[in-house]
Amino acid sequence: IGDGNNSTLRYVIRVQSFDLLDLNLAAFSTGHANFQEYVPMFLILFGLLELQSVMNTGALHAVALICLIGRAFHAYHFCWRGPFFCRNVGMWLTIGAFIIEIWALLSHALNHIYLL
Repeated sequence: IGDGNNSTLRYVIRVQSFDLLDLNLAAFSTGHANFQEYVPMFLILFGLLELQSVMNTGALHAVALICLIGRAFHAYHFCWRGPFFCRNVGMWLTIGAFIIEIWALLSHALNHIYLL
């Protein structure tokens, strides 16, 4: 997986310079690339949480909602030129959801190790 050193594909994946004539395209491209970097890993961890029955349904929904709100804030900044704090809030919420997922999985695994 990669861009194959193809400059057009690299441009579509993530806009590297913002001296473009179409700043809207640059914003959409950057926001899209960031989404596809974080959401697949979130979904993999989320699936592991669900398969291992680490959290109850309400907690799983809360973690998913935190990530969803974070991604919405981040997209608002890039796609509709929202205020910069939206980008920060979006990333902190996304990272917070990751921390909750990783903490829950690690604590679940360590509990099983010590119970053996």
